[in-house]
Amino acid sequence: MKRTISIPIIALAAVALLTAVTTLASDHPAVAQTSPVRFLDGGLESNFPESIRFYTSFESDVEIEDVRVRFSTGPATTGQYDYLDLDDKSASLINGELEWRVNTSARYMPPGTTVDFVFEAIAEDGNEYVSEPHSQMMFDARFEWEVVSRGPIHVWYHGPVQVRAERLAEAAKESMELMGPIIGSETETPIVVTLYNNNAEMIGAVSARSATISRELITEGQAFYDHSVVLVLSGNRDIGTLTHELTHILVGRAAGGNSALVPLWFNEGLAEYGNLDKGLSYDYFLDWAVDTQRLTPFTRLQTFPGDPNLVIVSYGQSRDFIEYLIETYGPEKIAETFTSIREGRSGDLAIRNVYGKTVQQLDNEWRDHIGADPYVPPTPTPTPETSEEDATSEYKLLTLTPVTGGITVGEAGASPTPEPANTPVPPTPTTVPTEAPDPEVQIKTAPTESPEPATTDQEPAEESASSGGLCNANSNGPLEASALLIAVLLGGLYLGRRVRR
Repeated sequence: MKRTISIPIIALAAVALLTAVTTLASDHPAVAQTSPVRFLDGGLESNFPESIRFYTSFESDVEIEDVRVRFSTGPATTGQYDYLDLDDKSASLINGELEWRVNTSARYMPPGTTVDFVFEAIAEDGNEYVSEPHSQMMFDARFEWEVVSRGPIHVWYHGPVQVRAERLAEAAKESMELMGPIIGSETETPIVVTLYNNNAEMIGAVSARSATISRELITEGQAFYDHSVVLVLSGNRDIGTLTHELTHILVGRAAGGNSALVPLWFNEGLAEYGNLDKGLSYDYFLDWAVDTQRLTPFTRLQTFPGDPNLVIVSYGQSRDFIEYLIETYGPEKIAETFTSIREGRSGDLAIRNVYGKTVQQLDNEWRDHIGADPYVPPTPTPTPETSEEDATSEYKLLTLTPVTGGITVGEAGASPTPEPANTPVPPTPTTVPTEAPDPEVQIKTAPTESPEPATTDQEPAEESASSGGLCNANSNGPLEASALLIAVLLGGLYLGRRVRR
């Protein structure tokens, strides 16, 4: 027999259920959880190139001991914190601010850096109350900025240069799409490009970065891997500068926290391979180095030579070697090498594991490919055993200039003077700074009649190895070769080859 329930019975059941729920709720009343510290606002104000200012205001029902701001400035940076100055801790509405200097090498932030930060109020009872997270970009406060974007590339510019900014954004996106898969780097994290229109603007943005940068130099580009920021000077080489420096950021990402394990020649060779505005200086200087046997073995290119001409050769041979490795062994092995470096292996060991050959073996393969003599490491000379007679004899100083008690080269018992190598005189070096270059800033000599001396009142450098340093590079080569210099070099090559015939 089918049972039915009438509507009135259902209504009574619903009323009973509602009563039970109400009674249960009355036994456990809900209490609104209100924090005794309520942050009302907070933010960052840029006074770059001097400082940035953190500020906040909040209401508090408890006694406040301190308020600090905890912040980070990029995907690869560690967090920092400092305490705010508070106007009146006993007031119900408290304001606080912190002026954080960025005009020293230790605290420098490139314009375009995104700063992520929170405020933390510490009560007298030890409890801590945290604000909502904030994220703001720090701009150069001297100018009004606008942006053009292409995918993950954001070019910030000021003044009537929108067309140039768009052209740079498109070139950077193209270079990133080319080099990201080769290096094995992720390309989704945005990269900020800050574009300056002239050297006067640029020097104000980078002068705090390093004591070696002065008004005698023109910085054309600088990459900051740990902030994902590139500074670029507008000009006829800006595409080459930007795409070179952009590749340094991708190299840093692919290496993870092990950027210091990437050999310099590998890093710079890839940066020039990713350069979309290659010049001919490298080719000329590489030919000259091959003909005069001035190639540097890659096992010794952890730093580049001090000779300006050999610096250009070092960049040229590094780029050509990278091209050879990619064309001969495939681009995927570059990414495999970075995977090995990311796991903590040195660059040389990673290359040996991936290619099955040492750097020296690959170097000689490349030398054979370009028609250069192989590199033969010098054989270590064993230390001769000292005879009893030698041990009792008086020590003789071997000198070129006769001195009392010494042996002049050419006398009996002295080693003969070696004949100098008959090699062409290298081309006249271009004018460059005398400091040994560090990677990742592109500079050239400024044509000033009375250059001012570099400033010396800066704090000691505490720069991150993964950020930019001096790189002495531009799109036509790390040091710009003049037309006269290249003409002299080509003439020397021609005469040298005719003499050998």
